[in-house]
Amino acid sequence: QTITMEERCHQMIRVMKAAVALLIVANAAGAHAFAGVRAAGVVGISPAQRSRLPPTGAARQTITMEEAADAAAAPLPPLPPLPELNDVELVEQIRDLDALTSKWRAESDQEAFDNAQLLGFCEQAETINGRFAMFFFVTGLATEVFTGQSVPQQILTMAEIAGIVPPS
Repeated sequence: QTITMEERCHQMIRVMKAAVALLIVANAAGAHAFAGVRAAGVVGISPAQRSRLPPTGAARQTITMEEAADAAAAPLPPLPPLPELNDVELVEQIRDLDALTSKWRAESDQEAFDNAQLLGFCEQAETINGRFAMFFFVTGLATEVFTGQSVPQQILTMAEIAGIVPPS
């Protein structure tokens, strides 16, 4: 089934209304906080929706799940019509969108290049270097437990075996 943009907007508004209603149910002090907003004159709420708000005062602090569902299922006012744009405004919007698209594409390409680079002074090389350092540090500690040689002694032994330094 195909959903128009207006229907999608109405669905999203209903979901947001239900989420707000559930937050009020979950928060025992929500009615008091909401009452302050209500007293200030909530913007964008119709008088019918305003009448469904919880009363102020200690007599009632929450609403029931059924009341939350009723508030979420209330009919929504129609969306205002989109402003009509002339050809010049449309061309300007298309130009601006093309500029944004090319900028985002260049950023995406640069990020992909940076993530693919493994050598040199880059974030990926530093990550790999750090992982190797952690692995071989733990390996050195484990070898020290089994052989009794400290990490510097192990390095000296490897250098002697490789012939870099004369045997002691």
